[in-house]
Amino acid sequence: MGLDAKQKNALDDILVKKFEEKLTRFTPPVGLNKHFAAIHTIPEKDRRMYSGIQSLLTTFGQSFYEDMAISIASVNSDKVERFWKSNQMVSKDRIAKIKDIVNNLANNISTPNRINEIKEILDVPNKNLTRVDDGMIVDVYVKRGNKEYYFEIKTVGPNIRGFRSHKEQILTWVARADKDIHASLVLPYNPFHPNPYHRPGSQILELGEDLLVGKDFWDILGGKGCYEDVEDAFRRIGGKYWKKLSEKF
Repeated sequence: MGLDAKQKNALDDILVKKFEEKLTRFTPPVGLNKHFAAIHTIPEKDRRMYSGIQSLLTTFGQSFYEDMAISIASVNSDKVERFWKSNQMVSKDRIAKIKDIVNNLANNISTPNRINEIKEILDVPNKNLTRVDDGMIVDVYVKRGNKEYYFEIKTVGPNIRGFRSHKEQILTWVARADKDIHASLVLPYNPFHPNPYHRPGSQILELGEDLLVGKDFWDILGGKGCYEDVEDAFRRIGGKYWKKLSEKF
């Protein structure tokens, strides 16, 4: 199925815009030309190519993927927002429950299960409320009918402490919302493909549920086959702009 024509056009438009901005702003950096080891070891054209690759990879950061997500999801969703503010008020009792859940996961007393964890949190009465501003912002918020998605997007895999922090964050969003939502940590691509994603500490989240990696994330946004359409868009548009960027080396 994948993206429909309108979604494909929206994705193409955002990629063209991003690559045009990079092409317009790019100037061959002079830093490596002052590096005595580099200038006597690496030919000038290769130094320029390295700088171009590094510059382009820097472009593929968190904001790049957030813009793509907004572009794709906006076509088939009731509401899509970047940096959306979740509810400020949260139950202290539910925060305590979240700490228990995460501690049990970290100590291998339990295994991650998004549905069961949500039930445990919502079973705690939503009382003893306190205002908490930290962790209120959602990178990308999507609403479709009665379904709400809270996405925390990262381009670099967290460390053990980071995974624990993200787990607490997405469960706290459930407590703030006071209802069943789909809150997830998102990694736009899988650096271990074709093997399943795994880093020390990632087992605290449920892969494919509250840890969405690569295809799992894109197919939620644009339907089954979206990931392949995203790959195709980069193949068509990215390849063309790489040739244009190469001419500046």
